[in-house]
Amino acid sequence: MPETKMHPRLWQALQFAVGYLNLGLPDEALQELDILRPAFRNSPEVLSLRTQIHLLRSEWVCAAELAESGRTAYPELPDFFIQQALAYEQLGQPARAIEIWKAAPPEIRRSGFCHYNMARCEARLGNLTSAQRHALQAMKLEPSLKPAVRTDPLLCGLQHTSRSGN
Repeated sequence: MPETKMHPRLWQALQFAVGYLNLGLPDEALQELDILRPAFRNSPEVLSLRTQIHLLRSEWVCAAELAESGRTAYPELPDFFIQQALAYEQLGQPARAIEIWKAAPPEIRRSGFCHYNMARCEARLGNLTSAQRHALQAMKLEPSLKPAVRTDPLLCGLQHTSRSGN
């Protein structure tokens, strides 16, 4: 939510769309966003939510394209980098996903979530040393990711301990 005051109709549409998503109704969520006037449909909140809906529906190409639009229009917002990188990974394009992760704002690049996903992409590319380095960094930055890293089919074959025994 931006710090500026949001137009009541935009706020209402976003709330309804999120409500539909919580009920497992992504089509209705999209319909709620589609009835907004064009100025609202191009807002970062709507673009991000629309992209999330396409990610949830496994519509990877559409999600990647919407996220690209968001990155172009709002390069300072991290949502679109994350969404596009996740879509590219699902599209079987891990090298492109890595490019997006590396281009993301610093707060994203410094997150365990980013390193976890970069580890997955590097593993898909066969870059196991890099995958291991990112997996270790992910667990260091966000210890709650340890179970996910250790059970992820792409990463479970990597050694996940540092030389100091962590």
